Amino acid sequence: MIDQYHNILNKVNGIENKFEQANFLTPIIRSILQITTISILEIAKKNIELDQIRYEDFLTRLTKPSDGLPWEIIDYLVPKIRSEYETEFLRGWFEKSSNNESLSKRVSEWVQLRNKRFGHGVTDISVAEEWSNKMYDLAQSMLITFKNIIPSLDNKLVKYQDLKLTVPTSFNGNLIIFSEFVSRKSIWKLKGQYLSLDDASEFTKDLESDNLFTSGNIKVKKDFDLIEVLNNGKNEIICHNIPIRQTDMFEGRKEELDKVHEWLIDGDARLCLIYGDGGYGKTTLVLEILNKIIESNFDFSKNFPQYICFYSAKMTKWTEDGLVYFRSINPIIDDSIRELVRSQTRLEKEWFTIDGRALIDKASAFFKRANIGRDDILLVIDNTETLATSPEEIRELTESLTKISKFLARVIVTSRRREDIAAEPVLIQGLTEIEGVNLLNRLASEYNAKPLIQAGESRLRKVSNELMNKPLLIEAFIKYISLSNSSIDDAIEKYFSHSDEELLEFLYEDAWQRMNDLQKKVFLVLVNINYEIDNDVISRACQLIRINIGEFNKALEETHFATILDYGTSYTLEIVSLANRFFLKKFINYSELIQSEIKSYAQEVEVYVKEKEKVEKEFKRDRVTEAFRSQFAKLAKVYADKGEIDDAISMYRLAIQDDPLNSYLYDRFAWLLLNRTQNFIYALELSQKAVELDGNNIDAIVGLALAYYRNDDLENGDYYIDIAMNKGRTKAFCFLRKAIARYHLANKELDLERKAALYRDSLEQIKTAQKSLEIKLGYDAKNKEAIGYYHELILKKINILRFS
Repeated sequence: MIDQYHNILNKVNGIENKFEQANFLTPIIRSILQITTISILEIAKKNIELDQIRYEDFLTRLTKPSDGLPWEIIDYLVPKIRSEYETEFLRGWFEKSSNNESLSKRVSEWVQLRNKRFGHGVTDISVAEEWSNKMYDLAQSMLITFKNIIPSLDNKLVKYQDLKLTVPTSFNGNLIIFSEFVSRKSIWKLKGQYLSLDDASEFTKDLESDNLFTSGNIKVKKDFDLIEVLNNGKNEIICHNIPIRQTDMFEGRKEELDKVHEWLIDGDARLCLIYGDGGYGKTTLVLEILNKIIESNFDFSKNFPQYICFYSAKMTKWTEDGLVYFRSINPIIDDSIRELVRSQTRLEKEWFTIDGRALIDKASAFFKRANIGRDDILLVIDNTETLATSPEEIRELTESLTKISKFLARVIVTSRRREDIAAEPVLIQGLTEIEGVNLLNRLASEYNAKPLIQAGESRLRKVSNELMNKPLLIEAFIKYISLSNSSIDDAIEKYFSHSDEELLEFLYEDAWQRMNDLQKKVFLVLVNINYEIDNDVISRACQLIRINIGEFNKALEETHFATILDYGTSYTLEIVSLANRFFLKKFINYSELIQSEIKSYAQEVEVYVKEKEKVEKEFKRDRVTEAFRSQFAKLAKVYADKGEIDDAISMYRLAIQDDPLNSYLYDRFAWLLLNRTQNFIYALELSQKAVELDGNNIDAIVGLALAYYRNDDLENGDYYIDIAMNKGRTKAFCFLRKAIARYHLANKELDLERKAALYRDSLEQIKTAQKSLEIKLGYDAKNKEAIGYYHELILKKINILRFS
């Protein structure tokens, strides 16, 4: 791979225009840094003791890599690898070269220039000339210093016992640049570009199931998230719960996208209705637009939405008592309002004792007190046709949507029918013929549907028209051809010899025949569960059946078994009613013994769900919402997520002045200081204040214990960790924290006798944690992993002391 980098550098060096040369050198440097960062993370993971919180933070940020992140990771990990694994690791990174500058300093200067000039500023001729030469020399220096950690084309590090990297660093023999790492239904994908002067095509590649990100406890996206986006050259903050795109193969729809864009920037427009028959892509269109907004690809001249709430309308809701059926539309509309309010605060009892207009008024007043106007909020209600069928229900729906749009928020609605509301209508019909052909070509290539790949354009036009240029039908048709090895004519005949319902039954049966027994069992478990199905439920079901979740997902994706709201690292799934009936028919054909086994698994998953909900309530998932209520606090979180710690601290200081009685805010600030700085004394002060403000805030109590531990105060640390255990934290978790505290204190202790005593004490605490551990939830699995990790470290330290 090094030879390929030298080859492309030689080509770029031959470019006479300095602007063009600098433009091409930037992605070369970016690629080298990205590839070596993956190598360093993999080496560190395998060979040294890691600060798990810092490591997980790096991985989370690496999913959307900035140019400064590789420098930060390398600068942080090189000293640790040198001290614990290889003393000469990356010699030249910190050491000054003949020009009296270290490579670390030169890369840092390039990052600063990239941000100020090439990325967001103006580059003049003198800067281009100076830096085209500097960047060429920088790239050559990196190839020399990084020679042992740039992998071969088979993704191995020869010097490190042929360590196989779990993230691809080339594609089809080409050098690459990472654009982002995304997770769809918990399956990780790399999106990138070829590093080439001639063909910089984009590509997407699936990662192996065991990869750097799956083993790194990436922060799971649930509920509302705070992000920073660029709008017309200005940084804006958005609080949102937007699912990721439903497809990477979005095709056409320029006219419809433009219409919605015009509506979004129209200051007088309150309601937008996106309507059309099923399968044409209404939800797909909405999610495409929303994702463009949060990716800074949708500029607003006015009416920028600071809060975006996506709500999927259903006549059912999962509660702790199971599935509840609503008899009117009002509870669902009320629920969408509560979901919006939840972006800003915990929902106390008062929010559930009112409904209708009173709830709208209360929510409106709440947002006004927070200086949030109705134009700052965008509420998206998906699939409203499920809410109203009778004329009376339709009238109720119209009145509710009108009130919300008038007093609370701007509203986008999707429906299969044209609702009788005063809204900007956007009709979604079939794709144009050329768009249909383009989608056929792209999907045929994606699924290797050879008959379609080999077909001429006139044949594809005919197929697209026969499928009514409907995206859902086109995708299902291509999947069927690919999986069944049918010809185009055979597939068309089977498609149009059935009614819509019969066609789905046929596709379900066809997919069922290709499933293995384990895949079938997972589906049967899911339809026997009386709880909402999400990624945790599916993961637990797969664990019980003993099947890899990726293998199950292959069966899930074969045909339209379910509707999915995918947030990347988390998702919810609803098996469509026809598929549900299909699976239940299959279920009753099994023997009583198999049926009993399936029901037993389903009950076990339900117990898991109840325990999970209980723990999540104790952990107060909405503590983040409570902590980040003010604009200063939101900015603090955004800066922290980007790794800009000094700016985050500045914003936190302003936030606690602005919101001085917020226990959760003090706790989050203390957490940042404990895990991203060395200012443990100030962190302790903040943690003490958090507990003083709310003695029942278990997160703050745990934080206070950890702050005492970081300040080497075992007595007070144990005191507060015991309080946390009495208030609901598991025994395994609390004794794990005691063990870790003693382990780190022992590492700093100079007296050998005292050091040995602390290690032995740490070992006893870790054994207690092991004995008390019950694997019920993901939290328990994470604790188990940490217990095993520290148990091994402690034993190694005790063994070393025995011979010293």
